[in-house]
Amino acid sequence: MNRQFFRLCSILLIFTSFTLVSCESEEMQQTVDTITPSPTIETAAQERAMSLGGRRRLVPPELEPIENNGVLYREVRSAQLLGQDQQSGFLIAEDPGSREQLWLLQIYDINYDQEKEKDAQEIYFVELKLLPGKETIFIEDELGRQFTVNIETHEIASP
Repeated sequence: MNRQFFRLCSILLIFTSFTLVSCESEEMQQTVDTITPSPTIETAAQERAMSLGGRRRLVPPELEPIENNGVLYREVRSAQLLGQDQQSGFLIAEDPGSREQLWLLQIYDINYDQEKEKDAQEIYFVELKLLPGKETIFIEDELGRQFTVNIETHEIASP
């Protein structure tokens, strides 16, 4: 009888220990949940910005180049490498095979604030498309400004 009693006590002791540990971890989880706020859109955006090297802006979308009549048209995001004063705001026409530059056109100026980081002030294209008629490209920038470019005459207009 002592053996059965000992086994019963051991089982009971193990069961209560497991229950206590389980309760403690639930209480601990509730405490952690109250300390850690749920993610919001704002915190997700901040985390994304931090993952981009601490930049305080979201990365603009990568736009597909347009190919028309044997010419490739695309946004330039590093125009300073081509000798320009600003990084963005340029449309380039290239040979699709060799990627040789045919022409480069500045669509808009960027007025930089010397008190702020220059790269955070760049303004990129968010839309680039060929309009019906196949001689005009439509561009919209991050500020919502819209431009059209006649690819034959290189004239820029604001619709």
